[in-house]
Amino acid sequence: MLGKPNRWIPFLLTGGAVLLLLACCENAGSSGMPVRPSSSAAPSVSSAEPSPTPVPALSGLTADALGARFRAAWTPDQAVAALGQPSRVQETYLYRADRLVKVDQWTFEVGTSRLELLWSQEENAQLWDAVFYDRDAEGNMRTYVPAQGAQKEASSSDENVLARQEGLRIGQKLKAVVPTAGYDLRADTQPIYNYMAIAGRSVSLVALTRHLAEIDDDGFKTWIPIWYLTKEAERAREIAPRLMEVAGENAAAEWYPEAGDSVVELTHGARVIAVQAYADWYGVAMPDSESGAGYGLLWMRADQLRQVQPSFSPFDNAVPVAADEAAAFVRSTLGIGVKQSRARQLLGKPQTVERSANIAMPGKLKTLETWRYESDRSLLELTWSEDGALRNERFLDRTGAWDFGNLDWAGLPEGQVPLIKKLNASDRRPPFVRTQAASTIWRANLALPYNYLIGEAGATLLVAGEDGGFSGMHEDSRLYGIDRDTGRLVWQHSFGYEEHLYALSGDRRTIVFGKRTGEGADITRSTYRLFALDTANGKQRWSRELKLEGAVGDLRLAAAGSAFGLSYTRTEGMDASKTVTTHLEVRDQRRGNRLWRKTWDGEGALVLQDGKLPYLLMGNGGTDSLLGAGLTAYRPKDGRKVWQLEERTSIDASFDAVVQSDTRYKETLPKGYWTRSVDHLALADPGNGKSILTLEPPPQSRLTILNERYALMA
Repeated sequence: MLGKPNRWIPFLLTGGAVLLLLACCENAGSSGMPVRPSSSAAPSVSSAEPSPTPVPALSGLTADALGARFRAAWTPDQAVAALGQPSRVQETYLYRADRLVKVDQWTFEVGTSRLELLWSQEENAQLWDAVFYDRDAEGNMRTYVPAQGAQKEASSSDENVLARQEGLRIGQKLKAVVPTAGYDLRADTQPIYNYMAIAGRSVSLVALTRHLAEIDDDGFKTWIPIWYLTKEAERAREIAPRLMEVAGENAAAEWYPEAGDSVVELTHGARVIAVQAYADWYGVAMPDSESGAGYGLLWMRADQLRQVQPSFSPFDNAVPVAADEAAAFVRSTLGIGVKQSRARQLLGKPQTVERSANIAMPGKLKTLETWRYESDRSLLELTWSEDGALRNERFLDRTGAWDFGNLDWAGLPEGQVPLIKKLNASDRRPPFVRTQAASTIWRANLALPYNYLIGEAGATLLVAGEDGGFSGMHEDSRLYGIDRDTGRLVWQHSFGYEEHLYALSGDRRTIVFGKRTGEGADITRSTYRLFALDTANGKQRWSRELKLEGAVGDLRLAAAGSAFGLSYTRTEGMDASKTVTTHLEVRDQRRGNRLWRKTWDGEGALVLQDGKLPYLLMGNGGTDSLLGAGLTAYRPKDGRKVWQLEERTSIDASFDAVVQSDTRYKETLPKGYWTRSVDHLALADPGNGKSILTLEPPPQSRLTILNERYALMA
């Protein structure tokens, strides 16, 4: 990478994978509650022998018996009193809406019957989920789900007529035939939209109620209407959206046609948007103001509705549409996999089309097309796969109340769980910003996805390019010379995947690089290559090989005028016999000849700087109190000391926690050195080291340096 590399500590969380830490319930506390063994004492998987405590309350437990005893507001003590001790207790994970949280799972087993209770890990544990499993006379798994959260009545798989007619069994692998919304029915008293079922994507059926199916998508569990797992759902027709209202005194919306039970009760004049048709039913998008929740597509009898407008567009500023109406419309119509032709029918032509987000990580630039629809109240972004199918959606409203989307999908490998996130649930909420048309003189299409300006050399712009990879995933870095007036690529240089340092001369005619080319087996000997490019044409001016003894660390390159310095530390010995020395050698930028060198005991390093500054600045270490720390400026041509600051350290504004700035393009930065003393920050004059200005460190804040005049404190 160009300049000082970012240091990352990467971790990978496989999408939807669930880690189970199983432990048996070995004893009970004095209150009679089961005790989960600590993770340090328990193996990652255990056989979980039944609790020695008798469980007479559980013997012969059936769905009917559980229904009579169950209370959603149970405390753990009350559950033990009603059911006895669980067979085992283990720690596992549960998605609450879109958030993965640890829970304690209690399992009660008697013969082929099993009851699972999931508890929060708070001091006053709450019961978050409960499911009872047993088998029918033919040996098929059945479920009974007590009333809890958004599920107002207890229900069992025996009540699911469609599942019985279609031969759908718990434990089967199934696929939704058309896209549909999935919901968390436990985290709130109203369903929470948290998943978008993709047509043809394999999921497991894990529980059933009267009209809904709980599915498991690679560890992510959610509830969808059972109808969308049947072929009958394919018969629904997409129609041009139209605004409707309830014609009579009241009407009911159901999960699917002929379901038979009301999900939402509506009164006269309530508005919905019809977007699908099936027999004498309309599939409707229902605003939250009418439903009290964020539903996806619901179904209403056509004779309950009358048309208000023959068309509906949620992003037409000529006809203002409330944000909850627009949000409901998106939830109900734009499933992952929908085609561009349908999006145009629903939404019209996008106001903006762009290609900017790179999806090839790392490697060559690969972007997908993104459409933006905007109104004064709402904003929608749709990202399309190369085959024209919807891959990612993001909906924002100005208040943040209805923000949602599968924001990470475009940056992840195909096949990740399409969970829906509430975008303003964390500080990751994007800003609500209307697209502004930009007039450009020229555009340059470059091979790598991440590019930024590092300098200007006459008529040539110097642009660094990165593939965006990190650790073992980084493949390529490049430097481009681009004609300032036309955008034409004049030259380019590829550095491969190795880390490299650079320093740009004060006159911008030469750029010097340093990279390691070899290392001894015992890491006490290493080889580096120093080389320089002519910024006008990219041709190599010179190259030098540098062999260094000892364990080398903290290499830095910095330019001053027509010279550049290379500093590094060398460590020899270990423990009590360990010694560290700092080395600095300065060379001419145009030919690479060494001008002078110095060596010091202890740790030190060059301060990274703009090559237009007159001197090279060395900093040496010191204690946390800055005792022994200092900064010394040297004249590049002969190494003469020019000025010195004691008990002062430099601030690397790329990484510092208090003073920060974008150091990649240095033309706009203050001409000086940010330094830190015991009690203040100071911008030192590069010519004499005197303070140009001093600041007290902002408490619990940081300064972002914007230019010579302004800094942002946040």
